[in-house]
Amino acid sequence: MKQGRILVLFVVLTVLALGSCVKAKVETASEDTSGKAVEAKAELTLTEFITEKSDNPDKIVLRYASTSRNLEDHPYMRGFAKFMEVLKTELGDKIEIQYYLGGTLGTSTDAILGGLQNRSFEMTDWPLGSFAELTHAFQPFDVPYLFTSMDSAMDLLNGKVGEIMTDKCLEDTNIRPLYYAPIGMRQLTNSKRPVKTPDDMKGLKIRVQNNPLHIAGMKALGCSPTPIAFGELFTSLQQKVVDGQENPLSTIYDYKIAEVQDYLTITNHLFAVGTMAVSEDFYKSLPADVRAAFDKASAAASAYTLNEVKNAEAEYLEKLKAILDVYEPTQDELKAFQDKVKSAWPEMQKTIGVEYFNSVIKAAGL
Repeated sequence: MKQGRILVLFVVLTVLALGSCVKAKVETASEDTSGKAVEAKAELTLTEFITEKSDNPDKIVLRYASTSRNLEDHPYMRGFAKFMEVLKTELGDKIEIQYYLGGTLGTSTDAILGGLQNRSFEMTDWPLGSFAELTHAFQPFDVPYLFTSMDSAMDLLNGKVGEIMTDKCLEDTNIRPLYYAPIGMRQLTNSKRPVKTPDDMKGLKIRVQNNPLHIAGMKALGCSPTPIAFGELFTSLQQKVVDGQENPLSTIYDYKIAEVQDYLTITNHLFAVGTMAVSEDFYKSLPADVRAAFDKASAAASAYTLNEVKNAEAEYLEKLKAILDVYEPTQDELKAFQDKVKSAWPEMQKTIGVEYFNSVIKAAGL
């Protein structure tokens, strides 16, 4: 008798639990009334939803190549996930998204941007600085202190400056940036001493990317810029091959750079930004309603990414304050850094192209 009562109680509880699960699933699906795609999403993980196969014989296949490991760890990458989520929600079975992460389809600029050009795949995310091998379109972002905050830089990219850069990129490469995605402002770390003024940088060996504009900017600040591949950066800092480096806060924390450095200065000297880009031939081949969905997804992802990165940077800064001696210069102190670097701008203009550089400066109102 006792065992019978236990069995009945178990069945009742199981039914109630299953009912709750079903209710939760229905409520989740009913929170958004934009159609069947959203209802299906309620039953899938985000990855499953984005990559869901389509049986539509007229479907558009969109192959997305990325060198990143996943779409979750970094706010910059979460923005790309948002783009694909909105795109799939808008188009449903009209589109099938296939993505290849971890450099499966290549890791170099030749492989990735070249892959877009020859239609090995249709879409990728890529930092603007790495377009320099093919176009000068984005090199103004390599000029230190041309853009001094993430908000102001994104306002310009979402306006006339962005239009000029997009047109230049299209003309030179036949690649279309769909939208621009912030990675973060680049900051300075070192293992020698606090840096509060440009004079404090004299004699410091600072790792930089192999970029002539970055090198010229650091020389103007009085340090010794040393190009080193990112894969060798941690070991180079650990073994004192260089004294310091410069990167966004997320990179400084996530890649353990803080563990082999002592001082961080919030210099905001460069704005690191990337793009979600597609083959222009592919984009022009799309029906008008599908291009509209791409544009809607781009606008949603751009706003989402900026908010994600800003919130993450505030969190990263607090984490780094527990590890490093952090100095945040005043506006007057930052102006001293800016004035030093501006002495190198004329030479940088020649590298970029004076006419193009001036057109960006004019559009930016600088």
